[in-house]
Amino acid sequence: MFKPENIDLHTDQKEQQKEFIQTFIIDNQPWISYQEQDVFANVELSFDNDFLYLNFTSMEKQVKAKYRDYNGKVHEDSCFEFFVRFDEDSAYYNLEVNIIGSIKLAYGKERFSRQFLPIDILKNIERDVFIIPLLKDDTLYIESTLNLKIPAKTFVYNKVTCLQNHKLFGNFYKCGGSLEKPHYLSWNHIVSDNPDFHRPEFFKLINVFKEI
Repeated sequence: MFKPENIDLHTDQKEQQKEFIQTFIIDNQPWISYQEQDVFANVELSFDNDFLYLNFTSMEKQVKAKYRDYNGKVHEDSCFEFFVRFDEDSAYYNLEVNIIGSIKLAYGKERFSRQFLPIDILKNIERDVFIIPLLKDDTLYIESTLNLKIPAKTFVYNKVTCLQNHKLFGNFYKCGGSLEKPHYLSWNHIVSDNPDFHRPEFFKLINVFKEI
């Protein structure tokens, strides 16, 4: 079962002390049937030799956080996702975390050939969660922030020890698969008939190769 070690759950923002390298706006809505005008999301990314830092933020009218287990179906909740491959590897990682910090991480070459990473590795990913109500243009939103501190050694299939020695290709996503009004947003655009984030052909170079 999911245990909340390495997670701080707050009702307001705490001061951010990190200087971020790059901001990615998650605003592509590739599938017309699921286009939602009231969901906003972005992620700030930075790294040092030992850790990758991802700070996700979203605003939406409805949120859901049902799943607590490690490697559970968090994509059905209000969820942030980061899919990434290293260098010339043909396989990639899918990191998925709902707004309360429940986490899934797997590796493989395509959607139906995934290998879940061990829970002991997932427990080493530090997570800070902030959830607050926010009034915008007389409309009530829920603002969710998820800060991740991911050890480089998490990416065990690539034997990553120093992030500066690798090129990263990937995509960022925001989704809510089982919400009353499901949504599927991406940073880089995807072309497919139905919602499908497991499309590595649409991964893009993430150019952050400068130490903070």
